[in-house]
Amino acid sequence: MKNLFIKLQHFLRVIQASNNNVTTEYSEAKNNCLEEYNEKCKQLGKDKVIEEIKNSFAGDYSSQLFLLSVLIKELNDFDALLYLLNILCTEEISLDELKNYKTQVIVMLNNKVTTNLDKDIYFKQRQLNSKINKLWRDELGLELPYVPLKERNSNRIVIVTNQLLGVEHAPTRILLELIHILQAVYNMQVYTIVAFDQNYDYGNCITPLFLNRIQQLDRFFELDCGSPSMVVGYQIVIDENNINEQRELVEAIYDYNPMCIWKLGSIENFADLFNGLFTVMSMNLTKQLVVSESDILLRYLKGDKKSTYEIERFIEEKKQTIIDFRIPYIPEDNGKEIAKYDSLPEGAFPIVIAGNRLQSELNNIVVEMLETILEISDSIYFIFIGQVSLDQVTINKKLISRSRCMGYSDNFYRAVGEGKLFLNLPRSGAAAGAVCSIFQGIPVVTLPNCDVASAVGEEFECETLEDMENQVKRYVTDSEFYQHKRNAALKKAEEEKQINLVDQVGEILSEAKQLIEKKEIV
Repeated sequence: MKNLFIKLQHFLRVIQASNNNVTTEYSEAKNNCLEEYNEKCKQLGKDKVIEEIKNSFAGDYSSQLFLLSVLIKELNDFDALLYLLNILCTEEISLDELKNYKTQVIVMLNNKVTTNLDKDIYFKQRQLNSKINKLWRDELGLELPYVPLKERNSNRIVIVTNQLLGVEHAPTRILLELIHILQAVYNMQVYTIVAFDQNYDYGNCITPLFLNRIQQLDRFFELDCGSPSMVVGYQIVIDENNINEQRELVEAIYDYNPMCIWKLGSIENFADLFNGLFTVMSMNLTKQLVVSESDILLRYLKGDKKSTYEIERFIEEKKQTIIDFRIPYIPEDNGKEIAKYDSLPEGAFPIVIAGNRLQSELNNIVVEMLETILEISDSIYFIFIGQVSLDQVTINKKLISRSRCMGYSDNFYRAVGEGKLFLNLPRSGAAAGAVCSIFQGIPVVTLPNCDVASAVGEEFECETLEDMENQVKRYVTDSEFYQHKRNAALKKAEEEKQINLVDQVGEILSEAKQLIEKKEIV
């Protein structure tokens, strides 16, 4: 183990010196560390190796968390995530640190190379979520009684989310569409709470993610998003210095007396404070079932049956109800020009890779896959849509020279249309880009059990990264196969157009009321 610790310490020094950029020294140190780590895992077993790493910093949970985050994010060992979650669930860690690390865990899961839904990780996430809720309730001193359905205002609903950004942000687009339907079709009064957890760098996670917000929306806001009704709400920046504001907001919502609370996303815990007061409907914005203690879990993207069966049994035992529905996305060309990028040579086969978190999603395993794909044909080029600096994630000159970085585009639909193929990196999100592709007859290549697979269907799934490489090769070399998949993409797009979200929202509201009434009778 001594040799592993030496190489791990050297790698950490190199990370610090390189400011997380992929230099030659960084790549060498990482490969040496990974090789030694894998060898020790084979010799001693992974459990023992990780325990030794943790024991070397016994009593120092911050250093343990940091080293485990290195194993996960730099050496791509997601088995270590279970150990990391166990520390968060068992150690005496401050509430703000727990909420911050919960966000980092979700980001780690979004960037998993293997997209299978791990039941043990989900169970530990639930345990962590319960711990956060209890600590937060105790901090606020909440002792409000449950409000029966008959005493609630049936025309009011409160939506709670953690970010309200622009329409190019997929969760924001879903939020605005739901608000519009609830107001314009079902005559509901909708009040929106944006509970933004203030990000801090506690130094216990390598390359942590920090969320963004529109500061102009802080506190009371009215937002005209082009729909008949205004988006009215309150944005609170939650930190340790505004406990009174948090408590007052909970009490204000309690006095508002809505029919239910609709929570969007797993990151924030503010909506969970209302469990036991009102009915809370929680909905994740990726394929994983939402991590929440709420009565109703809404699911619009399904994982595969094998990986969700035991999780669904767990949820049933907790006396929670899952309501399935489907959110369609009908993309449009807004007429704006796309961002300029260096032209491609004649006869090029451009492959689009799009996303808001490309910098973190382009880990060493993904970069190796892209390098292998380039060997298939000299005609292959990558077009990246989103912010990414390739020289910070690779030193491979071929990958850099045969890539074009468009940055963010004012016309995402048309930008995606620049490709002949849409390649989905191993991650949870990016369904919007894939749907933009199939609407233009552009085939998709994706792993299963993720948002993209749920959106475009099994027709475009591959089981492994190697399968993805082989699939790309067939698209490039077999024109008949390409045309078949192009037709399949257009057919799937037509199916998407037939989905009626308005009716589904009505069914959710109706089923929720029935569930509340049934629970109150019991």
